[in-house]
Amino acid sequence: MDLTLRKRLSYLTIHLFMFLSGVEYAVIFPTIWEYLQSLGVAPDQTYWLGATISAMTVTDMVSGLVIGRVLDLKSNPRLIVLILNCSQICGSCLYLSASSPACLLVSRLVSGLGKGITVVFLTDICRSTELAERTPILLLFNIAFQVGLLIGPACNLALSQLDMDTILGHLDKLNSPGLLLAVCWGVFSLMVLMFYRDLVSLRERIRIGGEMDAAYRTVNATEYQVMTDHGDREYEVVIYHDEPDNPEQEQEFTDDEENDLPIEDEDKLPLLNSPLYTKVEATYPCSLPVPSGISPSDISQFRSPSSSRLKLKLEDIQHLDTSGSHSNYGSCGTSSGYHRQRSDSRVSRKSNNFIDEAERLMGESFTSASSENSQVGSESELSVSIQDRELVRTEAISLRDYMDVLLREELVCLIYLRFIALFCQTCLESSVPPIMQKYFDYGDQANSILYLLAGVELIIIFAILSIASKRVSDKLLISIGILLMLVAISWLMATLPNFTPSTRSNLPYFAVGVVLDLAGIPTVCDIGLSLYSKLLPNSMQGLGHGVRRFISQLAIILGPLWGAGTLNTPLLMLGVPLVLLLIGTAMFSASYRRMAPSDSTNQETDNIQENREPTI
Repeated sequence: MDLTLRKRLSYLTIHLFMFLSGVEYAVIFPTIWEYLQSLGVAPDQTYWLGATISAMTVTDMVSGLVIGRVLDLKSNPRLIVLILNCSQICGSCLYLSASSPACLLVSRLVSGLGKGITVVFLTDICRSTELAERTPILLLFNIAFQVGLLIGPACNLALSQLDMDTILGHLDKLNSPGLLLAVCWGVFSLMVLMFYRDLVSLRERIRIGGEMDAAYRTVNATEYQVMTDHGDREYEVVIYHDEPDNPEQEQEFTDDEENDLPIEDEDKLPLLNSPLYTKVEATYPCSLPVPSGISPSDISQFRSPSSSRLKLKLEDIQHLDTSGSHSNYGSCGTSSGYHRQRSDSRVSRKSNNFIDEAERLMGESFTSASSENSQVGSESELSVSIQDRELVRTEAISLRDYMDVLLREELVCLIYLRFIALFCQTCLESSVPPIMQKYFDYGDQANSILYLLAGVELIIIFAILSIASKRVSDKLLISIGILLMLVAISWLMATLPNFTPSTRSNLPYFAVGVVLDLAGIPTVCDIGLSLYSKLLPNSMQGLGHGVRRFISQLAIILGPLWGAGTLNTPLLMLGVPLVLLLIGTAMFSASYRRMAPSDSTNQETDNIQENREPTI
């Protein structure tokens, strides 16, 4: 299978995971409270609802840290994803067959273990993408999640019609989401097994292929014809191209016909004695004996755009070596002055060794290349083995190494901003239903429409950010997001306390604050996530994202608690997030100059002290 196609299928698998995560969120939460009540929870025991919803978040926080550390020690993404997804399938089956509130709580705990897959995919993507392309890729995955959130209610509508007895037991609108999710996660496991590949390995293989293509340049030709005259040793290379400019006037000459042509000019000699025809496959190295001084660039510069036939007198460049030792195209002889450029990167050394071995197998002439390899070959192999051992050592990163990196002010600032953004988002989400009911007399249907419109807005915002991130720096986009959030919270603080109950005329004022807030939150969260990954060394992407996700999930837990607990005092509810955001703004301003990712950032592994044992 083509490497590019494998990469696209791997990305498709990640998109499926994000989509199913959005569907799960949308089909579970609308009915989970009713499900708990059907299992014997009293209406006043609302702590069961909070505990069940938070259960998945708690195990998600723990699994993210553990999986992140495992990824930094040994990366086998597909195996880890398959193992973690088993917990999501088991959790969905428990949700389907729950017979008590405790069983339902356990099902959410088990399902939360599988959410560590997010850390696996994030780590794999960040290690396998260039800095310039990473932000749009990550934003597209968030779009898949939002699409799942929009389609989830449609699935709920279909599941609400179920009320039947099956071999699995009684199915209704309450437990049927468990069956739907079990099937979906099962299909996801098959997708991972068939299509997902280690993105880092794919990137290395694509890079090696690119270097091999660069090492052996392609000549767009279908025939080489080398003609020699043993008397005055003149040479002529004639290349017949695939598409002549005027095919109607093209003629084919036999040997006798060509010998009968009058010779008007020595430079226009059409044929010399003893012509040699050699078929090639339009690429080289080939086994044509040509002068050592000619290179593909020497040939291409003589090509005329208006002619399909190329003539080149090789004596104008260099006479053929009479000793019989000649260079073939693709060989690396120093006498030709045409070298395959070598890079010092680990992947380049791999490809150089692979190319050298391929040249040996093809029987290529290794005159100067042999001398070069005799001097450098052993050193190259030694350097590769040394670097491999260094990578093994640096994989065992200590806790102090993590602390030194993760406590840098720019990374702390980005994690803090993400915490505040998610805190504000979940606080707003939890307070919207009671606000809509208290101040505007709207019920569940209006809430559903509001959430639907919010989902559409988020998709539009992600699409705009995907385009803007290719032209605008990440830190500038984050600055815009912070400004939008400050304006939104300040607007709501100025308007919400003045609302009177059952007054729908105030709805546009509330809508303005919500729209601005939803525009700023994903900008801070997701652009900040991309910038965070660019500032984080590749060797620490696993636990680095685990720590970031731990803080994010903590915000998701605390946000609803704060929003629901301070709903009757809007100034307090909005004032605390505003103060926290102002602190984050000051931190971001102080760290602004340090938020400049570079390629060297992801290679800080080489600077980590050696011979340290892992402490986690």
